Amino acid sequence: KQCLEKKYFENKKNVNWKEVKTIGIISKKNTQGYNDFIEQLILPIKLILFEIKLEGAETSFQCMKAIDNLQNNCDLIIIIRGGGSTSEISNSFDDIKLFECMKNSQIPIITAIGHDADKDDKLVITQVSDLNFSTPSTACFEIRNEIISKFINYFTNYIDELNDRIENIIEKNKVNLYDKLN
Repeated sequence: KQCLEKKYFENKKNVNWKEVKTIGIISKKNTQGYNDFIEQLILPIKLILFEIKLEGAETSFQCMKAIDNLQNNCDLIIIIRGGGSTSEISNSFDDIKLFECMKNSQIPIITAIGHDADKDDKLVITQVSDLNFSTPSTACFEIRNEIISKFINYFTNYIDELNDRIENIIEKNKVNLYDKLN
């Protein structure tokens, strides 16, 4: 009810995928969700991990601290946690103060909380975030595709430009050769 009143489900920040060079990760090292994300990402971008507890009363406070600390260093922030008890995850992450911190963030915040077995489970944090993926693996796949498409577009445009230049050079040489032959 508070989220509706404060319009936390509205006005999502857009991710400018072309500008993403550094991703801030809020998670815990060597957990299944974190490892799945890192092992599959394989991109030439900088990753900054801010470790938090993924369960318990301190989680939302640590998450807010991480969001504040990552504001000046990242182009995107992602909160990663594998699956588990929906009520335990909700008790750890569904906090109105955390939601306010997320909405005040200058950086878009993505959530990737859960695993395939949790598809029908709803957490408020995933609805407040600017973009949500059902699992860390899904987030990795989608982020990788968005960022790789940026490189593919760049190289496609570069190749097209080179082809145009080569065609112009060939055309000029043809004209020069024809003039010389005449």
